[in-house]
Amino acid sequence: MKKTYASPQAGLQANQYIFKEPVNQEIDLIQLSGLHYYNLALNSYNRHDMESALPQMQALSRYTSQRLNETMQVMLETLRSDRKVDPTLKDYYLAKYAHLNPAADSSQKP
Repeated sequence: MKKTYASPQAGLQANQYIFKEPVNQEIDLIQLSGLHYYNLALNSYNRHDMESALPQMQALSRYTSQRLNETMQVMLETLRSDRKVDPTLKDYYLAKYAHLNPAADSSQKP
């Protein structure tokens, strides 16, 4: 993912990330629950607990955004190389979310 940084002249601090998508959108309660699941998934992912992170990505059915899709692609790439995850579970999630990363060959096994 290409990062865009603001210049100090723009009134922002150097190295401040500017998201492509606005982060201050109004959302409804269903979308809010999707963001909650997204945060739970990130928390599990950051603890290196893929088996807990992936079920939480049900967030995609409640709230969609480029950021969620990019995060899911990163999680899928991590899953492909994670030898600790049950192979049946791994295959299930790789198939379920294959549409998010069409460039990746889901038939490859690590």
